[in-house]
Amino acid sequence: MIALMLHSQEKYPEAKQVYQRILAIDPRAVVAANNLAYLYADEGENLDEALSLAQSAKSARPHDADVNDTLGLVYLRRDLPALAKEPLEQSVKAKPRNALYQYHLGLTYLKLGDTAKGRAALERALELEPSFAKAAEVRKALAEVR
Repeated sequence: MIALMLHSQEKYPEAKQVYQRILAIDPRAVVAANNLAYLYADEGENLDEALSLAQSAKSARPHDADVNDTLGLVYLRRDLPALAKEPLEQSVKAKPRNALYQYHLGLTYLKLGDTAKGRAALERALELEPSFAKAAEVRKALAEVR
C-alpha cells in the first residue's frame, strides 16, 4: 500500500525503493513487479530488469490490461515495436477508454510505420483525456507526423 501511495503521489524514487523491498521479500509479487517495470520503462532505465519483471508479471496475469501495457512499453523502450504491438493492442482492447494505453499503442504504430493507426490512437488518447500526464508528449508526437 505504501508503494502504491508513493507511486500515485509521483514520488517515483521512493516508490521504486519500496517495490524493490517488496520483491526482495516476495519475488512473485505481481503488482510490485509490474509497477517497478513500468517506472523503469517510463524513465528508460534498467530496461533488462524491467523486461524480466514485466515478463514475470505477464506470466502470472496474462490478460491484465496494466500488465500488458507495461510489457508493451518495455518492448517499445527497447526499440522492439513489433513485440510491443500485441500486448498493447490487448491492453487497449480490454480498456479502450484508457488514454495512456492509447498513447503507448499510438507510439508503437508510428514506430512500425503505420502513421494512420498511430495518429488515430494518439488522437483518441487526447479525446479521452485532454490533460492527462502524457498529453504534451502526445501533442508533440502528433505534430511530428502531420
